[in-house]
Amino acid sequence: MKNAYGRFADNKKFTVTNPATPEPWLHYLIRPEQGGTETFCCGITATGGGFDAKGTHENTFVDTRVHLNDSDELSRTVYVKDAETGEAFSTSWQPVRHEKQKYEISFAPGYAESRSSCLELEIEEKFFVPMDFDGWIREISVRNASERNRTLELYPFVPMHMGDALVRLLAGDNDAFFGGAAFDPALQGIVFRRNHGIPAGSDPERIQGMLGNVALFKSTLNDEHVEYETDMERFLGTRFHSLSAPRSILESRLCSRNTVMLRRPCGAFKNRIELEPGETIEFAVFLAVGKTDDYYLNGARELAAICGKAEDPRKRKEMFSAVTDWWNKRLGLLELSCPEEKINRAFPWIQYQCEIVLKMNRMKSRFHTGYEYGWGFRDILQDILYLLPYRSADMKDLFIRIAAQIFPDGRTYHNFFIDQPGNLSVEASDDPLWFPQAIIAWCKETGDLSFLDQEAPWARDERRTPPGGKTGGKSDAENAPESGTILEHCEACIARVLEDRSPRGLPYMKDCDWNDDLNEKRINGKPSREMESVMVAQQLVGLLPDFAELLDRRAGKSAGNQAAAGKPAGERAGNQTAAKPDAADQPANLAARPANFYRAEAEKIRATLLSCAMDEKGWFKRALAAVPGRADLGSSVNREGKIFLEPQAFAVNTGTVPSDQAASLLEKTAEELDTGWGAMLCYPYFSGLAERKELPEKSWNIEKEPPGIKENGGIFMHLNAWLVEAWCRAGKGKKAAELFVRTLPESMSADQDRYRCEPWVYPEYVRGKGLEEHGRGGHTWLTGTAPTMHRALAQFIFGLQAEYDGLKLDPCVAPSWKRFSISRAFRGARYEIEFLNPDGAERGIASISIDGTPFDGCVLPAFPDGKTHRVTAVMGKKKTEAGRA
Repeated sequence: MKNAYGRFADNKKFTVTNPATPEPWLHYLIRPEQGGTETFCCGITATGGGFDAKGTHENTFVDTRVHLNDSDELSRTVYVKDAETGEAFSTSWQPVRHEKQKYEISFAPGYAESRSSCLELEIEEKFFVPMDFDGWIREISVRNASERNRTLELYPFVPMHMGDALVRLLAGDNDAFFGGAAFDPALQGIVFRRNHGIPAGSDPERIQGMLGNVALFKSTLNDEHVEYETDMERFLGTRFHSLSAPRSILESRLCSRNTVMLRRPCGAFKNRIELEPGETIEFAVFLAVGKTDDYYLNGARELAAICGKAEDPRKRKEMFSAVTDWWNKRLGLLELSCPEEKINRAFPWIQYQCEIVLKMNRMKSRFHTGYEYGWGFRDILQDILYLLPYRSADMKDLFIRIAAQIFPDGRTYHNFFIDQPGNLSVEASDDPLWFPQAIIAWCKETGDLSFLDQEAPWARDERRTPPGGKTGGKSDAENAPESGTILEHCEACIARVLEDRSPRGLPYMKDCDWNDDLNEKRINGKPSREMESVMVAQQLVGLLPDFAELLDRRAGKSAGNQAAAGKPAGERAGNQTAAKPDAADQPANLAARPANFYRAEAEKIRATLLSCAMDEKGWFKRALAAVPGRADLGSSVNREGKIFLEPQAFAVNTGTVPSDQAASLLEKTAEELDTGWGAMLCYPYFSGLAERKELPEKSWNIEKEPPGIKENGGIFMHLNAWLVEAWCRAGKGKKAAELFVRTLPESMSADQDRYRCEPWVYPEYVRGKGLEEHGRGGHTWLTGTAPTMHRALAQFIFGLQAEYDGLKLDPCVAPSWKRFSISRAFRGARYEIEFLNPDGAERGIASISIDGTPFDGCVLPAFPDGKTHRVTAVMGKKKTEAGRA
């Protein structure tokens, strides 16, 4: 694939050949092997901008404000000045943009590398986040390509921030006073501090409320007498100078002064070098994050040790190799190949984006400030499912941290942070259900049901008054248990949703559901009970039988006939409606129901949906009115929002719709919602406010959003992943594969000036039809699209699905896929699976052999030997004993 701005160089590299991209193109680098609340993350744009943060916004180091600044001129760079001619350029394309400079930059998992030439100088840079410390290293080489001796002035430069980015934004200079930067002669670099903040690994008692980290900026060309600058105003000279021509560079002089506050901090050095014709010099510029207590109370021993590594060229090369080796090994845990080359090119990038999303969730990006959100409860539970085939053992600690956001009554924080209270102002009706759903998936992957007995903390709400208003002076937190098992957390989550239902048994929307922009107005301070969520009801139809099977498995019962994959709840029980549990099966505590109760509830909800939620045109409505005076949403009688994508995909994926009706429902959905970039979230979009000067009829943000953007009729890519899954469950492999390929970033960005975003990673949405900017992408990188697309591809197109009894093969592909393969680890062994499809089947397995031996069935056993096993699966109809298909 090639466009006006760049190309895929190979399966794991994208090269930007023209830095004048329609928008800033961003790449993420993270320090491997760190928890999400500790991960050091570096964002770098194609022209030199970016940011550095550790965990959330509470610990930001570098911030070029890419989320507010499409011009992206605030860059981490090295200015190069010819001391004889006075001409200068920057090693990154911004901020100088020298007219004679040739520049390109390549992005790959774990690093970026750029090449540029200007003024008869050739520059190569390699930018990476090492595994050894928090920070980054820029390996730089400068070659004199001229026929004369050169005297050059090099000015490494970084715009600094330090501390809580949200506090800085809100408090302005009143916050900037509390910090400083100073040159440290012993370390030969500039050390930045923040006088308040989170402990970040330092002892909070010893550092007296300081931010627990300091940051060191250094060039390996420095010595103790190097000229330096710590303040942006002094570096620029006057407010009428810009970074494209700072007065300090023009005058070849830095003032070598420290700063006692962080109003506009920066780091800059002046390094002078001599080069003969053809000579090359190699050096490094780096940012290293240290601990405050080490720097002030330990003589900076740890920080000095980091410097020792970063200054050593041999160790830098070793650190870079360690990073690339780590990423190659990590992405190699699951590999696949198919006849569609776009999928083969895209898959390593899907994996890489999943890793970034897992660590960064919905925090800092070009589209998110990172200040407001932290980790979303539902978001992280969808994102971590990516880990299942890679490192499921790592998920235990994540689950325990997430469980700590659940209250004993099943409510959850909608989003949460490191050292700040989570958000209780939003009670989304779907939030609690994602936890048991993820736990079930983990148990199928690992076969380890003992984790259900693991204790995990409950969230505690000191502010909440208990029911009845009196508890002898004690708050909810004082009366609530401190911890419960993982199973009890699952039961509480399900109980919360089952309790918050209408008289006909469908869950209330409450503040919203998965679609946050269907936000209901609170009544007397409590979540609304005026609308029922069809999508959450469908979630229950799929989840409750699965949870019942989990309980049966835990009790040692066989539940094989209760869980035929992809069939509606009624069909899972052999088309027999589950009997209502008798009184003996109904304990007083709803959070302790037996398995049969959940099966019965699922069947009742399904029956209600089929009788009440179907539109006359044959699709599922989105939400149902639970009180007089409200209207159903997603109905063909509506002027706007006649049909929504969520309930159509979920109807198939949860087994709400009978399997023989799934394909026709999806065809009808495609007729109404499909575009060249995938299916829109809803249509017609809401346009009264924007186009007809009509006030919104309800409180929903979906009516206030721009028409055709995001939830208001945008092509929401996360939902398109669920739609790919739905086509697979309906047995339509050609449709599934075509939609998957059509919604790949490479495909959507075929017209790059129209699409505008990075061509190597998924966006959250693409603008919908009917707009002048139809086809423009938005909110790239930090979106649940990548993990959900990964799941759709690996589990439903390639068909590898973890079950309690083994690894199920159920591929659903285009008939043109005659041969394809996938390999992954499962419970300690590795499975290398080759699929042969001589007759062009879309679904179905005719025969399987394992290590050359025929195998009956489609669920591969779990091998305890830790070896590699080679599987050949032939697609088609299975032959009967009599030889009949």
